[in-house]
Amino acid sequence: MGHTQQGELKKSLGKWDLLALGFGAIIGWGWLSMGGYWISSAGPLGACLAFIIMGFMMCLVGLTYCELTSMMPKAGGVINFTWRAMGSKVAFVAGWMMTLGYVAMTAWEGLATVAAVDFLFPVDDSKVLYSIAGCNVSALSLVVAIGTAILMFVLTIRGMDALSKFTNISVIIMVIIVVIFAVAAVVKGDISNLEPGMPNGMAGVLSICLMCALFLGGFDTVAQASEESSVSPKSIGKVLIGCLVLSILWYLVTLIATALSLNANEVKGSVLAAGTAINKVFGSPVAGVALIVAGIFGILTSWVALYIGSTRLIFGMARVGMLPKAFAKVHPKYGTPYLAIYFVGIITVLAPFLGRTALQWLSNAGGFGINFGYGAAALAFLVLRFKEPKAERPYKVACGKLVGLLAVGMSFTLIIISFPGVSMFSLIWPQEALIVLAWIGIGAVFFVRNMIGDKNKNVDEQLRHIVYDRNNAES
Repeated sequence: MGHTQQGELKKSLGKWDLLALGFGAIIGWGWLSMGGYWISSAGPLGACLAFIIMGFMMCLVGLTYCELTSMMPKAGGVINFTWRAMGSKVAFVAGWMMTLGYVAMTAWEGLATVAAVDFLFPVDDSKVLYSIAGCNVSALSLVVAIGTAILMFVLTIRGMDALSKFTNISVIIMVIIVVIFAVAAVVKGDISNLEPGMPNGMAGVLSICLMCALFLGGFDTVAQASEESSVSPKSIGKVLIGCLVLSILWYLVTLIATALSLNANEVKGSVLAAGTAINKVFGSPVAGVALIVAGIFGILTSWVALYIGSTRLIFGMARVGMLPKAFAKVHPKYGTPYLAIYFVGIITVLAPFLGRTALQWLSNAGGFGINFGYGAAALAFLVLRFKEPKAERPYKVACGKLVGLLAVGMSFTLIIISFPGVSMFSLIWPQEALIVLAWIGIGAVFFVRNMIGDKNKNVDEQLRHIVYDRNNAES
């Protein structure tokens, strides 16, 4: 790259590593924690239809990432895409908002782990230390959240070798457990439980579509990790879309297996419907514990992906001068952006002290930031199709302009309905909206400091060198 001061990220990921990373990022914990709600709201077939519809829409956004990542396989993702299409100022805004999403969601994962562990051991019933925002914070919940946060920090600082091994093993365990569950559900389940398939019609389907879209996010982790991969640009695009397709199938399989195993009343009465379903199928609570363990691995794999996304975005912005250059320093042994990892790690360790309610605010604000990033990437894709029609595209999307228009339309629809007061999915005022506004305010300080005059020219020069450097694009 020619920037010895910042160094280079170590290349250690193959196709399977990228696939497992992206797949693990998407499936997370939602398939276990939210499956019962989706089935109750839309019916078994309605829930599947919602995921098919939103899966198709997210694949459109994913396809834009496939083409853009093959053109610019560098850490930074959306920053590189938007700079090439619309300039450094737009790139800063897109990158900063996407960073909000990743950092906020990385911090949230510790509490998600507590919620999962609480189903196995009552950690929330331990000694209450204090309450914040109406939520009790217990001693044992802090131990679990901080302990797993430190584990994730250690794995991340040691580089992609450690992360990919952890993710690969976790994904294999999850797949084995869920395949056993699905086969047992087909053999022992009752097909009559699938009726009525759509009790609330299309209204029920539409009521969960936005949520389905949010639970299909995370595929862009492949773009963030592309610079640390030895995979060819064309193959990176195929891996990214493969992650999305496999994740959609995962949700469909777990939804159908759950619905086959439980009737409508049993689904409504379950906190974790899939866990209740596997217990019923096998007639033993041990099976449910195994499925929850698979869910915990899902949390950890998505946590790994969020850590990668947040730290590589910070690294990408710092490397070109948008953020302090210190965040672009690479660890001499592990080849990771260690100061960016320290920064995100500190936030992740401190976040559990805020309690679950406050972290819910962070997750919703983070979701807004990620949707903004998706919209910016889709718009960059469309602009480049008109601006650089003959540019080299190792992975070229068919009917690109139509795909771009649909992806932009979907992305900005998600952004608009997130504005306070617009829909039931809007940011809550004042807490969640103020988090977004505060993040914008901090970004404005960096923008004024680093994106005006001669400093902006330097940012452009750095981005031009990175975006058009094809040295790591060899097959």
